[in-house]
Amino acid sequence: MQKIKAARNHPDYKKPAAERFADVQVSFDIFMDRLEQQGGSFHGGAVPDACDFKVYALIQKHHHTFVIHRLLEAREDRSFEHWYDRMDGLCKMPSKF
Repeated sequence: MQKIKAARNHPDYKKPAAERFADVQVSFDIFMDRLEQQGGSFHGGAVPDACDFKVYALIQKHHHTFVIHRLLEAREDRSFEHWYDRMDGLCKMPSKF
């Protein structure tokens, strides 16, 4: 319960939803800029690094929510979705063992 109270007292919690939405888009932009600087398909270059896995895990955790879908659909550039699809292909468990 204390974690919830602490989260509600965080300054970002009091921001309007549109402003929080924009903040996430800026974070996506920064990530994609770094990915492009590496010159590969991933933040780590030709292979994913810890940053790739961390960002993928954060998105995957909430991928079933409409907010994540709206965030991805709002992006003009589809390169983040392409990156996510590449990571998804690497990380998804096979349906049968």
